[in-house]
Amino acid sequence: MSGWAVPSGRSPHTTDERLLRAYRSLIADVHELAHVTQRISDSEARAVGATASQWHVLSVLSVGPRTVPSVARRLGLSRQAVQRTVDDLVLHGLLVLRPNPEHRTSPLLEITGAGTRLQALLYSSSDAARLDVIAQASLSPEELESAFAVVRRLLDAMAPHSQRDPE
Repeated sequence: MSGWAVPSGRSPHTTDERLLRAYRSLIADVHELAHVTQRISDSEARAVGATASQWHVLSVLSVGPRTVPSVARRLGLSRQAVQRTVDDLVLHGLLVLRPNPEHRTSPLLEITGAGTRLQALLYSSSDAARLDVIAQASLSPEELESAFAVVRRLLDAMAPHSQRDPE
């Protein structure tokens, strides 16, 4: 397995190795955090008659209309999975489809008043539990904002290297 060996002349304790180790640990923990959060969100959403998938799609659209492929990229899901959730949200009057002037076959998704109310209910029913977790972790707003900035910078740096679906 010579392809996995540390190149000669380089110590495995170099700054590069430390950076890579820290990066890999961060990514593993971000994945674990996402999975734990998903399980909690599933339970919280069920308690108010919704699904975590609906909650996540509504959350992405809360900042403004987007297309299904755009929502799928943001959530790291397949377009098909997001489309099934979108179809259900449209059926229940929580989303509407609007013409997309930039892409004839990929409509813009927009939250309705009922969708906004459901999203507010989902947030309000989970806010106390989220605040408890944040308090248990002894996190400040500045620490969370710093963590967000780090993750955002990594995502922005990776954007040119990631595969993008055309809209």
